[in-house]
This record gives sequence, C-alpha cells and structure tokens, in this order.
Amino acid sequence: MNKKKNPPLKELVDLHELQLIQDSFAETVGTSSVIFSSDCEPLTEFSNPTGFCSLIQSTDAGKQRCFQSFQEMVEGALESGEPKIMYCFAHGGHFVAPIIIDGKHKGTMFAGQFIPSEFSEGQLDDIRQIAGDIGLDPELLHAKAERMRVVTEDSVRNYSSLLFRIVGVIAKMGSQAGELRQAGDALQKAHNGLEKRVQERTAELAEANAGLQHEIAERKSAEESLREGEERFRMMFENMSNAVAVYESANEGNDFIFKDLNRAGEKIDNLKREDLIGKSVLDVFPGVVEFGLFDVFRRVWQTGEPEHCPISLYTDEKIVGWRENYAYKLPSGEIVAIYDDVTEQKQMEESLAESEEKHRTLVETLTDLVFIIDLEGRFTYLSPIFEDITGYPVRDFIGRSFTEVIVPEYIEQTVNRFKQGVSGEEIPLYEIELVHKDKKSVPVELNVTSLLNVDGEVVGRTGTARDITERKELEQQLQQAFDKLKASYEELSIPVIQVWDGVLVLPIIGVLDSERINRLMETMLAKIVETQSGVVIIDVTGVRSVDTNVANHLINVAKAAKLLGTRCVVTGIKPDVAHTLIGLGVDMSGVTTMRSMQEGLKYALQIAGAGVGVDA
Repeated sequence: MNKKKNPPLKELVDLHELQLIQDSFAETVGTSSVIFSSDCEPLTEFSNPTGFCSLIQSTDAGKQRCFQSFQEMVEGALESGEPKIMYCFAHGGHFVAPIIIDGKHKGTMFAGQFIPSEFSEGQLDDIRQIAGDIGLDPELLHAKAERMRVVTEDSVRNYSSLLFRIVGVIAKMGSQAGELRQAGDALQKAHNGLEKRVQERTAELAEANAGLQHEIAERKSAEESLREGEERFRMMFENMSNAVAVYESANEGNDFIFKDLNRAGEKIDNLKREDLIGKSVLDVFPGVVEFGLFDVFRRVWQTGEPEHCPISLYTDEKIVGWRENYAYKLPSGEIVAIYDDVTEQKQMEESLAESEEKHRTLVETLTDLVFIIDLEGRFTYLSPIFEDITGYPVRDFIGRSFTEVIVPEYIEQTVNRFKQGVSGEEIPLYEIELVHKDKKSVPVELNVTSLLNVDGEVVGRTGTARDITERKELEQQLQQAFDKLKASYEELSIPVIQVWDGVLVLPIIGVLDSERINRLMETMLAKIVETQSGVVIIDVTGVRSVDTNVANHLINVAKAAKLLGTRCVVTGIKPDVAHTLIGLGVDMSGVTTMRSMQEGLKYALQIAGAGVGVDA
C-alpha cells in the first residue's frame, strides 16, 4: 500500500476555503492574518494588511527583514510550545500560533499587525532608521506608523485564538480526510486488483482463492483504518473545550435541524444529545431568533461565508447566559456552530467595571489631591480636586513634570525625595508649597508611596496632597497668640512701677537667672528713658537665693542705671542672702542698699524732692 506519510499542510486543507475563512475573520475582527508552511512559505495571502506593514514589504530588503522576523517568531513560539503574542523587528504585534498535527509542525498562523498602544518616540525614531535601512522614505513610513491600528493584546489573543482553533480543526479534519482518501484509494486498488486476478486466474482456482482471501484481508484492514479515522474524529469532536453543534438545513434554509452536539455543548446548556437529534433549533433554543444567531445560520447557508456572532446575552425560559458563536458551512451543506459560554468572563468584566467606577467616584470626591507619577516624573493621573487647589485644569498637567507646579525653593528637596522613593526608601509625610495659577503659594502635606506592577517592580509613585492652608493659618494665629501671651507674662514677671515722678520701683519675686536678668535690665532701662526717672528701687525681698552670678548681674544693672544718670537702690536683702554675698566676696560698695522697701521709698522720695524725710 503506497501511503504518503507526513503530508504538508497545503495537501491537507483547501487553501481557497481557508483563505475565505481567514479573510472573513480578519475583516470581522479588524486585524491582519496569514498562514505559513513549516518552511515559512506563505500558504495564504495576507488578509486585511496594514499600510505600515505593506509599505515595509514593498522593497526586497524590507520583505527579507519581515520574513526573517517571521522565522524568528516561529522558532520562539515553537520553543514555548504554545501560541503567544510576539513583536517583529518593526515593533508590530503578532499572535503567533504553530499548527501541530500528530506531533508534527505543519505550519504557523500569524494574526495581528497591531500595536497595543501608540508608538513611543523611541520606537518612531527606530522606525525612521529602519526605513533608511530598507530603502524607504523615513517620513512616509513614519506617517504610516502613526496610522497603525491599536488593539489590546487581550482582544487580539481572544479573537485570534478562536481563528487558530478553527484552522486547527480544519487542518485536523483535512488530515483525517486525507487518511480516509488514502484508505479508499487502497481499497479501490485492492478491489481492481482482485477482479483482474480473478479473470486471469480462473483456471488456477486454488491460487485465485488464496489471492481472494488476501485481498479480503486487505479490505478489512482498510475498513478498520476507516473506522479508526472516524473514531479519532469523534474523539476530537467530543473532547473539544468549545461547544460544537452540527445542523442540517430544512425547508430551503428556513429551519435548521440538530444532527450532532459534543459533550461541551451538553455541559454548557445542560442538554442531552439524544434529546436533541432531529429537533429544530427553534424548538431547542426558543430565543435563537431574538439572539440573532438564526439569521447568521441563514446567511452562512446561503452565502457559504463564515460569520462571527459577537458576545451577546441569550435568554429563554430555561437558559440565560452570555454566548460567543462562530458559524461556517461544511461541503456537505451542514452548518457548524462553535460557541463558548462566556458568562463568567462577562460577569467578571462587569464586576471589574463596577469596582473601577466605585474607586473612581471615591477618588474624585476626596478633598485630598490624588496623583500618579511615572518614573520620568510626569503626571499620569490627577484627581479633579487638582484644579481647586492650583487653579489649573487637570488636562493641562497630564504628561508634564511635577516640578512645574512646585514653588522653586521646594523643587530640589522634592526631586531628591522622589528619587529616594523610587529606589525603595520609605519617605515620611512632608510639606511643600505649590504654585497657584494666580501666583500665590499653596502649602500642602504630601503622603507618597511607590506604585508597583504585578512583578513587584517600581513603575512610578502615587500619593495624596492635602491642602493645609487653613491649618497653617491656624498655626500662625496660635503662634501670634502665644507670642502675645509670652510678652504679657514677661511684662508681669518684670513689673516696673512708677510710684512718684522720677521714682521707679522694680519688685523681683522668684528665681533670677541670666535670661531674666537680661530682660529685667532691658525693661528697666527702657522705663527709665521713658519716665526720665532719677531713682529706681530694686526690691529683692521675694528672691529666694542670690549667687555670685546673680549679684554681679544686679551690680551691672545698677551701673547701667547710673550711666543714664539714675540712682539705683537695692532693698530687702535678707540676712542669709547678705551672709552668702559676704561669703562669696561680692563687692556691693558701689550699690546703695536699704533694709526694706519702706526705707528705700523714703530715701528715693527725698532725693526726688518730694519733701519726705529720711530717718536718721
């Protein structure tokens, strides 16, 4: 039996039909796709190519670079053992999926020609360099790059995975069909050979009978191979993770009858295959018309073009769930629907959206400013309160450096703390001032922490800024009140009293230290100048103790008063204090002393000319 082993992909599938499916999918999803052989030979034409990629491939050098990049991505995908998103030399994204049949690499599907976000300036500079290397006008390629389609990796992965599964199913079915054809050919050959030998060996009945037995054995072997092929197809059909339903059209495409349903379909919709076979899809799924899938079946049956039915909510009296369908027509005229239950995914998306909305509402109603800064020090998010604090609209500062809104004298320390935070240091609360649009300064308290990605790497800084203008004003008012209270206290602790024209009395109570003596001197001298007094009485009756330092200060006070032409009289020196002064050797000869305030007043009034006599 001449059975060709390991046939290439192009012999397993109808490339024309595959091209139609690929084109329809690419047009529906909005991405490009192409299928290469295991030798990196294109088996299909590029579907829905971008102008950017087409321009690069318009030169021999560009095409060579592209196909070299495709080969490298194929090797990378084969090494990982699964489909993956990869990027070519020109920074374009591609869903790369090796087609493996019976452990053999038959080809590779590419889907994409997309970017997950706009090209960065660095990538655009690289693209200009690439243009020069492959003989293109850099500005022309740059213009094409700016119009490159932007699609998220998850969207490309989800839709491309569906196309990949369809291509894989078609390829495997082609492989099985090839095996069946080979078995049929072998059977036909055996049959023809048998007839010929019967005619030629009629006379040799014994040998003819032996040959007949041999041919019968071969036929049984071929039939066994056919049964094995059907069993493999059934196993594949039953063990797919996607639900697969097969329908036969009826009434000129106005109804569709169940022919088969795999286990995944039974599980998703809680149905039994034996209860469905022979029934109309309208009876099994009463909501199929409102769902829109019935019209898809009719169009696919009429045109032969496959269609994707996007995620929608299916409901009837028994079934409620989100479904995604892909329908295509078999050569037999039967309609195949491959579908998934994406209810859990949809619920997760809705929960995530609800959570994000709650978080956004919370952030936007905070009185504190919430901000996010990237590693370059640029704002990537500012909560709406930013405009209330600074007077600038949020949109004016997204993408700008945080230093542009800080009062100049605070910039250096803020930048240093930003660098320390990025390097992993914990930064405590600190205060700076922001520049308001009307040029005034706004004091704020910053609480900043690092922003980490899923790998624990620092990708920026985030935090809050609290407007502490009212707190600062209150602190200033408290300081002013404290200063006023302190001044009042000091005035009370050093009372200088004018008891007569030209006579001042300074009663001292408590402990004397250097600071208090200095204030005493300043207050007394100021009062002497203010009242033009000729005599001042310093009463130390209330002083608990006097040491050398205090005594010397009192002598200096008396000398200072004398320099202003004022006599200084010290009264109320207690016996124990006098004893201490003598013991310390303090020279009080230059100071007039009296036993009591009364004697001191009499003496002072006499000097001042008040007519009061002094006792002998």
